[in-house]
Amino acid sequence: MMSIKPSYRLLLSVLCFLLVGGQSLLVSQGAVANPHPQVQSTQITTPQAGPHQGPIVLPAESFDGPEIEVPASQITTQTVSLKQKSRFAPRVVDPAAVYSNVTTFSGQAFSNGGTANQSGNLITRMATDNLTLTAGGTIPTVRFVVSNLNAIAVSVRPRIRFYQNNGSGGGPGTIIAGFTFNAISFGASSVVTVNGNLGTSLTVPSGTIWAGITFDNNTGATGATQTQLDNFGMGIFNPVDIGSSTDTFFLTTAAGSFLVNNPAGTQQNFGGAPVANFGWELVGSCTAPAITTHPGNATASPGGSASFTVAASGTAPLGFQWRKGTTNLTNGGNISGATTATLTINPVGSGDAASNYNCVVTNSCGSATSNNASLTVLTVQATRLFVADTYNNRVQKYESGAWTVLTTPTLSLPEAVTASIDGQRIYVADTGHNKVIYSVNGGGTWADFATAGLVGPQGLALDLSGHLYVSNTGANQVLRYDESSPLGAPTVLASGGTGAGQVTDPRGLAIDTNNRLFIADRGNSRILRIPSANATPGTTVQVAGRGVGSVPFGQVNAPEGVAVDDTGNLYVADTGNNRVTRFIGGNSGSSPVLCSLSTSLTAPPLGQVRGAEGVAIVDAGLIGGTVGQPAIVVADTQSHRLQGAVNPVTTPGPWQLVGTPNGAGTGTGQFRSPGKIR
Repeated sequence: MMSIKPSYRLLLSVLCFLLVGGQSLLVSQGAVANPHPQVQSTQITTPQAGPHQGPIVLPAESFDGPEIEVPASQITTQTVSLKQKSRFAPRVVDPAAVYSNVTTFSGQAFSNGGTANQSGNLITRMATDNLTLTAGGTIPTVRFVVSNLNAIAVSVRPRIRFYQNNGSGGGPGTIIAGFTFNAISFGASSVVTVNGNLGTSLTVPSGTIWAGITFDNNTGATGATQTQLDNFGMGIFNPVDIGSSTDTFFLTTAAGSFLVNNPAGTQQNFGGAPVANFGWELVGSCTAPAITTHPGNATASPGGSASFTVAASGTAPLGFQWRKGTTNLTNGGNISGATTATLTINPVGSGDAASNYNCVVTNSCGSATSNNASLTVLTVQATRLFVADTYNNRVQKYESGAWTVLTTPTLSLPEAVTASIDGQRIYVADTGHNKVIYSVNGGGTWADFATAGLVGPQGLALDLSGHLYVSNTGANQVLRYDESSPLGAPTVLASGGTGAGQVTDPRGLAIDTNNRLFIADRGNSRILRIPSANATPGTTVQVAGRGVGSVPFGQVNAPEGVAVDDTGNLYVADTGNNRVTRFIGGNSGSSPVLCSLSTSLTAPPLGQVRGAEGVAIVDAGLIGGTVGQPAIVVADTQSHRLQGAVNPVTTPGPWQLVGTPNGAGTGTGQFRSPGKIR
């Protein structure tokens, strides 16, 4: 078995050395090491070329298939001297290559040798390399690296062949195609990259093929002698840039045209470390991406799912990168498919609303950017209002300008109520009975949702995924329940105490579209925020701390109610301070007062409150404002009424009673110490 060690030793037994500029060159089945050179690009012109306009089919010569001539007009070369190895590159891999090993020259070359006279034509043996391609298909361009180890320029015809990998022992088998290049003059002691435009004449399968080369003198027309032809072969390169190749080559037993199936020869090893191979590059057709279907605009409800899809043409494989504006999106959280043709956002939050979602599609020869698409997030503001009418032991609903009393099981001092956006799932804190009841059909039928371990629950919230949050007030806990598991065991998010992540006498709860949970920690006179309601229990942030009487903005006293709007602003029923305040973005800091303590203890004017326990953000259309805009409603508990105002984000007003008759009493639309509202 012959071995070739490109960096260390000779490969074959017959060696011949030529002295060129003080350098020794291996010319016969050997390797040559030399510094490398300035790359020169030249167009080949030869008298043999003729006025060809495209590939010419040569006579079959009793071979297994036709041979195609590649005329001079379709050939270019890049030449470097073996004495200038360090300047052989830089060569850039063709972006459309399905196999490439022409960038990293080892400084060595292999000569085919074994030249023989075949009917007046001097021709060498054929040396082939196994190439594993990244894809099959039409190959319009082939590049291969020829080594001329002669000390003078010599003109020869390169003849290349491609075989399937189905020969004996996994060697060259069925011929795919053969090409003869018009004669090229190769400079003295040079390594030349030949670029051949084959048009559509070569189609290869995916996987492994064999690519081989032999050289002749065109029946004497080029003038090359037998000795000179013996010194022609290929440059050795490593590593392979595109595709792969094993440390194996195939050398035919004798000289000949080799346009036959299953050529006779032996497989041998280069024996180098790292693996060495001949210099080949097969270039497929490449078309830059073009967007064929731009993503369409999407609309989704909070907690729902939204998707954008793009379609593009162009040479595979195509890469996709979704962006929001010019910022790349990454998978994680509620984002998936960020690098595929379809981007999915699930669950959708208010912060996902944008008008500049787009996708950049790329391949090896270019990129294209889709048009922008918008995501509209429907409002989370309710178009109906539920009230825990505590001392009337009932729940009322306000919708379409009218109050109704829900038919429920007998309640005892209900303190809180919450509901899904569509009003079908309703949860009531039946405080005096130490349980939570629920309905899945808008109040038509009821059942117990949670009972075990509950002691006077006074706060409820429902997230966009259907999880229920409960202030287990008497046990100083905040709990999370899986809404698909009534009467199941809850997760304890916060437990009793005064430290971080602890609560005392917790009351109202609210959760925003980004899954942040806000807690009215009444006993500690503060507002807490859990950054994610699915976070590890105990991970809370204080939004507002204790402050009594005429206190600075941003402080609270025995708060009972909380609510959030679509953009994450937090509203607090600052019960002990007889006011309602707003915290921008749900963060601590200066907080404007939206309504404050009445100066009259008997008949406070609208816009003033006494002991307010509930606050909610609803669609302004519910109280006569513009549909789609937010409005605030406050349970003015000690005044036994509900009042509301539009535009709570700026200066709310004017304040008005919500519905009629609205006031103290037991009739429909009247209240006795209303508690939490939703």
